[in-house]
Amino acid sequence: MSGPFISVIMPVYNREAWVGRAIDSVLSQTYPRLELLVVDDGSTDGTRRVLESYGSRLTIFSATHAGAYRARNLALEHARGELIGFIDSDDVWYPDRLERQLPLFERPEVGLVFGDAVLVDYRHGEPRRMRWTFFDYAPPSRGRVARQFAYHNFVPLSSVLARRHCFERLGGFIPAALAADYAKWFQIALHYEIDYVPAPVFEYALHSEGISHDMLTSLPARIELFKQMLDQTQDAAAQRELRHILFNLELRLAIAYIRRSLRMVAGAPASSTVPLAEVPYAQRLAWGIKFLWNQLKLRLDRRVFR
Repeated sequence: MSGPFISVIMPVYNREAWVGRAIDSVLSQTYPRLELLVVDDGSTDGTRRVLESYGSRLTIFSATHAGAYRARNLALEHARGELIGFIDSDDVWYPDRLERQLPLFERPEVGLVFGDAVLVDYRHGEPRRMRWTFFDYAPPSRGRVARQFAYHNFVPLSSVLARRHCFERLGGFIPAALAADYAKWFQIALHYEIDYVPAPVFEYALHSEGISHDMLTSLPARIELFKQMLDQTQDAAAQRELRHILFNLELRLAIAYIRRSLRMVAGAPASSTVPLAEVPYAQRLAWGIKFLWNQLKLRLDRRVFR
């Protein structure tokens, strides 16, 4: 079979019970021209034994435990593929995941392709497929859509297939604890078109060890990361989009605290992270109205159309 060679990157840390099924889902792809690069991020359980049981079918890198994004950057340094795919060690690709996404790269202006995900809840005993998919919670956009990231990260990491030169041009992931994928997809969208497969291409695991599902932990991390990007950005158009992202993230954080019946005191941000003096009041008002409408529309859509 002809076609581009794909490097698939998987970081793993203490996922002995999960990682085998993730590996199997990559190795059973209907598109065979790929390599699987697995970074053992300092696992202390039986993860290494599982990895080594696959022999030469994958390439293992060892790292001192420093987080998934540093592990992905390590693998990027060794990737040989024209395209780079990502999978988390607790997710599962569908067999035709890559085959369905590859045609979208026929247009050279497309830098990144993604797809929907079936959400599978493992938090309450037997796994349960949820009624709504990832896109029901975070509707996708295609084309030049950097500004759409102000409302949510609509690109699930385990569905991403990106051109290698996106990373050669823009660099790897910021080595943060959380949300560096959100920041990277936004950065790529500033320079390239993105596209997506409208149907699920993988299963996204929801479980108690997934810290990103705790909004009071993940939202402050996202705010700090995008504030760092804003401080380092000179381009005026990119600065405006970053301020919009930060504005909406803080609104979401405030809502998260309200939902938990907490006051904005200890542990909550004392003041806005966004340099609001640089954003006109009318613009902030428009952003706030659009944010609230977007949130309301998402909830109405899930009630009416499902």
